[in-house]
Amino acid sequence: EQDLKKGLEGLAKELFGDVEMRWVDAYFPFTDPSYELEIFFGGEWLEVLGCGVIHREIVESSGRGKQPGWAFGLGLERLAMVLFSIPDIRLFWSEDERFHSQFRSGEIVTFEPYSKYPACFKDISFWTGIAMVLFSIPDIRLFWSEDERFHS
Repeated sequence: EQDLKKGLEGLAKELFGDVEMRWVDAYFPFTDPSYELEIFFGGEWLEVLGCGVIHREIVESSGRGKQPGWAFGLGLERLAMVLFSIPDIRLFWSEDERFHSQFRSGEIVTFEPYSKYPACFKDISFWTGIAMVLFSIPDIRLFWSEDERFHS
């Protein structure tokens, strides 16, 4: 168990540099004990991998005798979040071209945030002549309905 943790901490240091790490107890169906490794990134703890010691009966049934077995998996999205400074994992499942257009094969860039609400082009302008009169929408409808110039 300690060898597993030490090896994965070394891997995390290679991938993320000198960052603060912590182990969190977890549950995975074929390992015991099970853990998740988190790093401190962007002011928050970020899970980067899950791991555990494979159940002895599974290892023995594979023909490996009494040798210990380890299981671990890295979250590729988590690695990309750190590499590209992406703040929210849900962006990877976005269909927004403003996200996808920022990345090209072979280039490492810093993610540029954008509003989750697209631009809205529904501005209305009125020219009222020399004097400017402010109306609310109901006032404008009333004005148009009573003005003879707008009737056929």
